[in-house]
Amino acid sequence: MRCETFRNRYDRLGPGGERRPGAVMGSGMMLHLARCPDCSSSVARVEAAIAAWRAEGSGAPRAEELLVDRVMAAVRLQRPPRREVLTRDWLISGLVLAGSLILIPEGRDFPWFRELFGARLILPIALVLGIGLSAFGALFAGSHVDEMEGFARRFARQH
Repeated sequence: MRCETFRNRYDRLGPGGERRPGAVMGSGMMLHLARCPDCSSSVARVEAAIAAWRAEGSGAPRAEELLVDRVMAAVRLQRPPRREVLTRDWLISGLVLAGSLILIPEGRDFPWFRELFGARLILPIALVLGIGLSAFGALFAGSHVDEMEGFARRFARQH
């Protein structure tokens, strides 16, 4: 389970999982909570703030202000969300780019361009597509260094 999914589901629950009738923290959420230090510390801070709020009296206006202050302090401590691009998306993009390297020269309009511009057209198109493919490869490698490092370690252990 991803942290974002956990947090969305946890927000729908109340303290101890009792906000909605029949809504409890499922086994998937419990497993994620046990394995993820970020989510477990976030849940601990929220539960501590709620416990402090209840200890001071839930109806008191001062208790509500303290709860808001504590929650906002916890929010400021959270790391900003990082959008993860799936490897599948990278592979699809790479296949489209590689396919364009093959299909552009084979397209039905390419002979017309070749006739109009002559051999001067081939070099610029090859350069643009080659630079695009190289940039894609560099971005892919740069964004997946951690995964590739783990793969290289496993590969080195096997051989």
